[in-house]
Amino acid sequence: YNDVGTDVRVLDAELGQIEIDWDRIEKIEFTATPSKMEEKFGEPLYGTVERDDGEFTGFVKWDHDERVSPDKLDGKTEDGDVSISFGKITSIERYSSSRSIVVLKSGRELTLRGSNDVNSENRGVIVTVAGMGRVDIPWDDFNKVTFANPPSSGPSYAEFASQSKLK
Repeated sequence: YNDVGTDVRVLDAELGQIEIDWDRIEKIEFTATPSKMEEKFGEPLYGTVERDDGEFTGFVKWDHDERVSPDKLDGKTEDGDVSISFGKITSIERYSSSRSIVVLKSGRELTLRGSNDVNSENRGVIVTVAGMGRVDIPWDDFNKVTFANPPSSGPSYAEFASQSKLK
């Protein structure tokens, strides 16, 4: 929902990452990802999201937006503003409607506030669970996410080949 009308990032084999202005795009044709890629946008976020009534494990989209390891979690600590790559985070736990506890891979623990990434302005956490689909967990129902290494980069292009129209 937030990608229409924005620049589109593409990995060009020779140039690396480039941005193409939305207005310059006439058509996009999706194809299978090459088997070997020297450069990529990052690792997909993957983990277990806990709610009071259970947990869901799969690919994670934080705040309906951040979905790869270089994306940033923003917030304020007692010492000032921070912007942390998701790839450095082990877990995020909702502490209250206005704060979250973030544990880094180093073991360091931070209490963050003041940003829609870590408070009640968060739009929710989407978990894509294999064989089930997408589960959209509102902030008020979210307890904690614990990140893990993904078992794969996600569904392959070929897995979408046999789709049919909805009736």
